[in-house]
Amino acid sequence: MKKLAGRYEETSILQSLLESNSSEFLAIYGRRRIGKTHLIRTVFETNIVFETSGLLNGETQQQQEIFINTLTENYPKLQTKKQPQTWLKIFGD
Repeated sequence: MKKLAGRYEETSILQSLLESNSSEFLAIYGRRRIGKTHLIRTVFETNIVFETSGLLNGETQQQQEIFINTLTENYPKLQTKKQPQTWLKIFGD
């Protein structure tokens, strides 16, 4: 893994999540242009299977469309004729 200047604490936290034997949920937030995406891509570089980003101030329907479009671009076999209408249905009903 490449070194990130000044991101020792964040890198350590992310690395511990990666090495965990449990399922983990991670939310990273902050001002624009401070390196959040770069941090994640650097720490998880060979472990990322799917990546998507939401729309700032987007409506739920827009966020769902972006997620489904990105998912089916990467995994065409998941393409469905009818778009699920809720997050619960998107993640498996």
